[in-house]
This record gives sequence, structure tokens and C-alpha cells, in this order.
Amino acid sequence: MAVSLKEAMIKIAFRQDGNDHVLVSPFAGTQLGKYASMTWRKKFFFPMLGEFVSPLAFMAWLATGDEMQRHANQPARLPSMPKDEYLKYLRAGYLAKWYQLASMHGALVKQFKSSDTDLLELPWVEYKIHVNGLKEFPQSQLNAEVLKKLVRHNYTEGNKDGLKPLNNTIITNFNLDEIQQWIDEVVRDKFNLEPLVDDEIVEETSEVQQPVDGEEGLAVAAA
Repeated sequence: MAVSLKEAMIKIAFRQDGNDHVLVSPFAGTQLGKYASMTWRKKFFFPMLGEFVSPLAFMAWLATGDEMQRHANQPARLPSMPKDEYLKYLRAGYLAKWYQLASMHGALVKQFKSSDTDLLELPWVEYKIHVNGLKEFPQSQLNAEVLKKLVRHNYTEGNKDGLKPLNNTIITNFNLDEIQQWIDEVVRDKFNLEPLVDDEIVEETSEVQQPVDGEEGLAVAAA
């Protein structure tokens, strides 16, 4: 398949990771490139759903319902599904990545301050390096661009007055409420969830716990 002039120029431009671009990969030359990877292993807590070792593990857990996926070294691949459905899982993965990055804010700040290059001013890309040294670029670099925005948001907003929630200006077509609602629906259907209950508010005389008015989120029910 013929390579366009634009594609050829892009591949020539990305020569030195950390100098003229940032590779987003667990094998990146920069620590920030590693941190930004969806496969980066660092435990984080997803509100109401518990602990996960990586955003990819969260996506695998969400897709399969397998509790072993929470801390899997190599999470299961998502089953075959329509593109629209896959994009919903990917957006859920981005939200999980945001929570992971939020738990790593101090480490991110340290990396930015110790770098001689303003890495946020460089292009962030994804590619595989073959044994012969050739770089294989995926057709779309959307994932790398989104992950760069997530890192930027964590670094800049976290430096002000606490990390602010994601909104539609961070990721195009990213509606946090809709994504969270979809996650809740998927998890409720697959894992037999019950509404989250605040034990301190429920009356002690009540034999059956009832959800607190206005409480959002889900809690995993005992099997």
C-alpha cells in the first residue's frame, strides 16, 4: 500500500523519543510516555467500583465481568463488538486513566519539573519498533492525543486548586455523565449490583437497607 507524503514526513520527523516527540508506550524513552500508556501498571481506585491495576484491566473487567481482570498482568482482549460499542468501552477506559493519573499527580509533576524539554509542546504518538528498527505507526493517533490531553489536564489543573473533573473541552464528545451512566448500566447488568448505601445514615431499626436519597453510584453486591 502506497504511503502518502504526509505519512512519510511524519515518520521521518519522529526520530528521538523525548526530543522531537513523546512515544506513548510502556516501553517509551520518557517516564511520562510510560505513565500515559493505557497499559501502565499502577493501582488506582475507581469510585464505587474498586481497585484496578491499569485502565486496560478496568476495560477487560468491564467487558468480561471477570474479577481476575482487576489485577491481571495481561488483561483479556475485548471480545468482538460493533465499533460504536467498542468506543464506549474506550471512553470508559479514558475515564479510568484519568483516575489513575489523578493518583499519580505528584509523580507527574516531578517528571515535568525534571525534564529539560517541555514535553507537552511535542507531538505525542504511538508506534511499534520492529527488530529491524522500522517503526510501525497505527493509522489513527487519536489515542495518543487523548492521553496527552489527560496528562496535560492533570498537570495544569492539579497545580492550581486541586484536580478538576473532566469535561467536554478536554476530550471531544466526552460527556462524563453519559459515560458514567453507561458504566453503571453495564456493571449493574453483568455483576448484579445494588444501589450504594451509606450505613451511617440508614436507620438501625431497618431490617432491609435502603438507598440514601440522592446518593449516586453502585456498589458490588455479595454473590
